[in-house]
Amino acid sequence: MVSDAVCNIIRGPLITYTQEMCRYYGIPLNPGVASGPIWDPSAQIWESAFVELPVTSYGPVILVPKIIVRHRLSYEYGEYYTHYLLPEMQSAEKAANTSLVYLLRDGRKRVTKKDLKAKYGSDKLAVIKQTLKHPHVLDEYREEKSERAPPPLDHEQLAEVAGADVPDWDGLAERLRRLPTGNQAADEYEKLIEEILSALFYPSLCNPTKQHEIHEGRKRVDITYMNEAKAGFFAWVSQHYPAAFIFVECKNYGSELGNPEIDQLGGRFSPSRGRVGILVCRSLDKPKVLDARCHDTAKDDRGFIIYLTDDDVLQLIQQAKSGVTSMDFPLLVRKFRGLLD
Repeated sequence: MVSDAVCNIIRGPLITYTQEMCRYYGIPLNPGVASGPIWDPSAQIWESAFVELPVTSYGPVILVPKIIVRHRLSYEYGEYYTHYLLPEMQSAEKAANTSLVYLLRDGRKRVTKKDLKAKYGSDKLAVIKQTLKHPHVLDEYREEKSERAPPPLDHEQLAEVAGADVPDWDGLAERLRRLPTGNQAADEYEKLIEEILSALFYPSLCNPTKQHEIHEGRKRVDITYMNEAKAGFFAWVSQHYPAAFIFVECKNYGSELGNPEIDQLGGRFSPSRGRVGILVCRSLDKPKVLDARCHDTAKDDRGFIIYLTDDDVLQLIQQAKSGVTSMDFPLLVRKFRGLLD
């Protein structure tokens, strides 16, 4: 459960997210739906409007990114008060030598948390008043929480919470095997690859965008992921190379990939967007040739391209199916290291 105030503060961004996801997945949006209170952080005022939202028999629906869903709140005023604010208040009482200070036999000063609560209170208003006197404690609490943030729920945990299905790994693999090569199935292939990679790389990669326009619409990327990895392969990549976004190009070819396909993906890179991409194709007769082309691209400082064939994707699916929850992705690590040799 999240407080009404927090829900209202994040309502605006969640409405925008809901609209983007509905358009992405083809979910109907109803116009003229009352938004409810929306906080404007620039003007620092509450607003309301009529917006587009999906509407069910239960009423309007606002979607929440699954990557931010947790079993319990990370910030808790009780924890903050007991383990962060009260120790600071104890130190302040000792320094001022107030009536709450006891002298121990060895000469040390002592102030009990029980006495502090009796004097200042322990409700949320008391916490606010004391925080205003010791604002640095809240800063330290926030910093420590950001460093020890609880990880996102995995597929199984989400399924338990939301009553949803876990990814059908066997079904995804079978659909990939049966999908024909060629231009006629290019759109279906792109959709299937997005479905597979979104399941495989969650929670490291999230919020996929299909046919993402860059350079004022002069170029498009088949699939663009936000890199939100906090651990594993994609986190390591983002620590050493520009990788705010990971770009994916899908080639449903029955033939070899050449320099044009490499150059196409490399042309989507930039220092601000990222310089790491994945080229997904069906099969290769001469994988060493494509290895060399990707290696040359990295060596010439034009970005890092990992290619995945059907066999590679099926290997990743098998790993996920076997219950391996690591975000290290040894296959990707091996391929990336090949670009650096």
